[in-house]
Amino acid sequence: LMDFFFSSRRRHTRCSGVSWARRCVQETGINAEYMGIMSVFQTDRKEPVFLVKEDNIYYLVLNDLPQNQFNAEFLNQINKNLDEVEKAPTGTIMITVSTHDKNFSTGLDVKYLIAGSGDLREQLLIDLQKLLARLLKFPKPSIAIINGHAIGAGLMFVMCHDYRIMREDKGFVSLPEILLGMPIPPGMLASVLGKVPKHIVKNMVFTGQYIDGQTALRYGLVDKLAKNEDLIKAAKEIIPSFSYAAKFTDAFVQIKSQMFEFEYNKLINEPLDAYTSHFARHILGKQKAKL
Repeated sequence: LMDFFFSSRRRHTRCSGVSWARRCVQETGINAEYMGIMSVFQTDRKEPVFLVKEDNIYYLVLNDLPQNQFNAEFLNQINKNLDEVEKAPTGTIMITVSTHDKNFSTGLDVKYLIAGSGDLREQLLIDLQKLLARLLKFPKPSIAIINGHAIGAGLMFVMCHDYRIMREDKGFVSLPEILLGMPIPPGMLASVLGKVPKHIVKNMVFTGQYIDGQTALRYGLVDKLAKNEDLIKAAKEIIPSFSYAAKFTDAFVQIKSQMFEFEYNKLINEPLDAYTSHFARHILGKQKAKL
């Protein structure tokens, strides 16, 4: 299948991504589900985050390439698009995807943190934790498609979705902060502990291990694996299971609020002073030593 795509693309180099995809469907009758993911992932759009609508599905597309790292602008764009999804009609499902075939999100934008002041660093962490808290109580059922690496805060972002599907043949998830000599803010750690047994999280944060899809499924970090060409199809197959959650949003939010009250409060209320001061001493000290 991929051999055809590459050879076809060489023959039709003047076509745009979407028109090329449509032409392939017309000429070959290839499964439209696969072409759906191709037209979402292969795009010339420049926005760091944007929405693609299909019936009752809103795709939240992460497009701040190549790593989809969290800085102030990326967070702002995610929240802006979440505002639109929240206003969508009853019955809406949100599916989060990345346009990069290697990285879903590699976490915090460390260069942005290093370049900023202490207040900026703390505000970024506060805003990131607010985003995670928002997702924990988000009124629309959410599905994360992990088609590449989800590292650190990228994995925490994934874990705050209601359902997680990972590419089976490529990509790792990890909480590697210990490899950098860094602690993890309590709220962010709680966002993972709320979804996965403590002994699993302990092994992850103590070792910083990189976990493949099969292991992530066994650990409960993800709910399902799929081939790259089947990721959208796999997500759509889950949607009927969330039909009542999408219909009765008030009850859905209330249930999630009760389930994740502890994690939510940690994300919203836990002070970050100790973490930001450690970052300033440890990471900034290393950077100055290189100069």
